[in-house]
Amino acid sequence: MERGEERNKHVARIRSLDRLMLLQASIAASRRPVDLGTLALWHDYSDASSLSTNYVAPPPTPVNNDGVGYLGDKSGNGYVATAIYVPDRPTFKTAVLNGQSGLLFNGTSNRPIAPSNGTLTSDRAALTIYSVVKWSAVPTGREVILRVFVSGVSSFIEVASSSDAAGKIRIYGKKAIADSPVSLDGTTSITTGAMLVTSVWDWASAKMSVYLNGSLEASTSSFFTPGNSENAARQLAIGNSGGAGFFNGYQFEHKGYWKAHGPAERAAVWAALNAKYGL
Repeated sequence: MERGEERNKHVARIRSLDRLMLLQASIAASRRPVDLGTLALWHDYSDASSLSTNYVAPPPTPVNNDGVGYLGDKSGNGYVATAIYVPDRPTFKTAVLNGQSGLLFNGTSNRPIAPSNGTLTSDRAALTIYSVVKWSAVPTGREVILRVFVSGVSSFIEVASSSDAAGKIRIYGKKAIADSPVSLDGTTSITTGAMLVTSVWDWASAKMSVYLNGSLEASTSSFFTPGNSENAARQLAIGNSGGAGFFNGYQFEHKGYWKAHGPAERAAVWAALNAKYGL
């Protein structure tokens, strides 16, 4: 009898230890960094050291109310945007949002554009871009947050306010130059509050989705034929589409990854950006 009781106690201790080890493993897994994928681009306008009042790399870095002619890429991929002429330059503003600085676009002429070709959407399976912005007034037409395009050819991806569904977020996408663009409109009305717009172009799975402050706005599963995006040289425009669709308000940060982010990745990025900007 005593041996049986000791055996049962021993088994119970082993099971208790197993449960403890499983709990510890679960906690460790929850704390493990989420794999966000490879950075495609990173424009951080809260960081003055990545900006210049000239149209070449800093210095000089801007102070409050300076025009900014060079928007650097902190990803290390060299995907910068420049504004050579003074009227084209957005204005650097300090302590705008939760103590963070940003760029103010005037809605009429500010148009930083990549100075040379790049390969932001070149032969890739997916791309997710996070954009922290704040409109100065609710848009009544198309105002572009950012656009990646082939100069002179109608092939692009774009994040903007809708020209049809007034006051809503819209993203566009193409897979190849010969394709017609697909547009996707959100459902929540844009306000003048700060917001995180998350855009996912999943070319490999033929899907496109847009999220506002972490919540799904719209998604489509008929985004062209599955496969990688077409390999072509492309350019980047911030706050415009190369001379139209001028953005009216503040832009703070754009962060892109070569991956179609799911719930875990989006939650991790939302947590970091929300902590930084108080969204």
